[in-house]
Amino acid sequence: MSETGPRIHVLEPVVANQIAAGEVVERPASVVKELVENSRDAGSTRIEVSVEDGGRKLLRVRDNGHGMGDQDAVLCLQRHATSKIRTADDLRNIRSLGFRGEALPSIASVSQMTLITREEGRPAGVQMLVEGGVVREFNAVGCPVGTDIAVRDLFFNTPARLKFLKTAATELEHILAHMTAFSLLHHDVAFRLEHNGREVLSAPACSDLKNALVTVYGADLAREMIPVELDAGTLFIRGAIGKPALARGTRSHQWFFVNGRPVRNRTLSHALYDGYHTLLMSGRHPVCVVVIELDPSSVDVNVHPAKSEVRFAREWEVHNLLRRAVREALEAAQLLGSGEAMPSLRPTPPGTLADSPAPAEPGEPAVAPAESLPVQGTLFDDPDLPARPTERFPLRIRALGQVGNSYIACDTEEGLLLIDQHALHERVLYEQLTEEEAHRGRDRQLLAVPLTLDFSPREATAVQSNLDNLAVLGFELEPFGRETFLLRSVPAVLAHRKHEQVLRDVVDDLVAQGSGARGFEHHRDFVLRTMACKAAVKAGDVLAPEEIEELLRLMHGCEIPFHCNHGRPTMFTISLDALERRFGRT
Repeated sequence: MSETGPRIHVLEPVVANQIAAGEVVERPASVVKELVENSRDAGSTRIEVSVEDGGRKLLRVRDNGHGMGDQDAVLCLQRHATSKIRTADDLRNIRSLGFRGEALPSIASVSQMTLITREEGRPAGVQMLVEGGVVREFNAVGCPVGTDIAVRDLFFNTPARLKFLKTAATELEHILAHMTAFSLLHHDVAFRLEHNGREVLSAPACSDLKNALVTVYGADLAREMIPVELDAGTLFIRGAIGKPALARGTRSHQWFFVNGRPVRNRTLSHALYDGYHTLLMSGRHPVCVVVIELDPSSVDVNVHPAKSEVRFAREWEVHNLLRRAVREALEAAQLLGSGEAMPSLRPTPPGTLADSPAPAEPGEPAVAPAESLPVQGTLFDDPDLPARPTERFPLRIRALGQVGNSYIACDTEEGLLLIDQHALHERVLYEQLTEEEAHRGRDRQLLAVPLTLDFSPREATAVQSNLDNLAVLGFELEPFGRETFLLRSVPAVLAHRKHEQVLRDVVDDLVAQGSGARGFEHHRDFVLRTMACKAAVKAGDVLAPEEIEELLRLMHGCEIPFHCNHGRPTMFTISLDALERRFGRT
């Protein structure tokens, strides 16, 4: 043993709690989260939160839960004292929000805390005054059943933590985020939040998530949410997701809950975006409230000090089920720009945009510049296209003509339907290409005269490495020299489009993303979207009447006709009521 004594020593409880507070209590919002979770675990049906100066001066949480007796009130301030678990096996079956017994002692160690509580059946409650983790007073007091905890001067004895707090407005935003999460998930509990005496949030108890969304976000947003539900036996998913048009610039409207706990998890986030696939514009983020319930032994909630992250035993199974739930919900409620739900009609056999004569030279556009002609409107009351019971697609669509050679105007029983010709055709081609690629590229068009194509060395390497993959897509190429290839066939759906330019764009993508076959597999869907975008009619193209009619017919066969592959809307409607109001007829 060293003559100067041992170097290792046990920390004083107050110091240990302050260290724990550094992990559990990051900011005032952390205090609110921990205290509200305890209130919920206590069976409360009403929880009120009062905040002053963004939580610096005061954080007060009052509830009507079962409260605590004298002994429990003392024990709750001891580190690792908890009523939630007793053995290590309990960690594999956690159903409560709190369980470590660290929150209250950690909060008390860095604040001046007043705890008032009374248990059902007891004539009086107890009041404890705690300063920096040290109990200064312990008295009997008259109070209602439940618990009232006031936290004052947070971080008063840890100035290094205090200086990292943001403005009162910023800290309040973090608190409000937690209260929003609680109000959405635990909607059977009434929540109230006030800041500096002003009510910020009031969420009365309600029966379901739909009403909770109205309370928290308002009727307009709630109206644009789509229900999500999937029962996989061992895992159950419910909640609501926003229509693509509702997407926001940040992820602040995304909530994931696992077994009643708000969490962050990259697997869940990735599955959400994967479910939307091509329906989101770049830089936009979907709104969602996703609730997942599964066997507690299949999820580890003990991987983060603040219990805000979880780890699943079977990550990809959860990922695939959530992606499927999102995808099925979106497919069951397709959209118009006006916000109307419009499930698609029964798909028709895939075709090409207008049965135009074959171009004189390979690669010529199918639509030659010509004078725009009026369209003799076709009524799409086709008995061969029966609607599903939930159909909201207009029963009658009569084409009127083009607007600016970029948009197609149609008359429907609901009003004026305007279609972006490029966006819609892009979606049509993408779905056709995806369908054909799934069948290993059976539908291809042989060229009467093969095209001779010269590439740069990098492009030639990419082509050579992906000859089989390109053949699956319908591009059959044969080496014809060092950097020269013969193009012998093209995808059938592109037979009358600029297939040479489309192929060159695909090759450009292969060079940019990685020329190897493995790189192609990773970016296969991106390649298909490139093909569809480049081959679709463009804004400014003049369409013949029969081409417009064919595009409208193909529209009925789309699974998701109301958004292009980049998430932009393909069409929207101006209702008859809106037109009448505009012209003063109402």
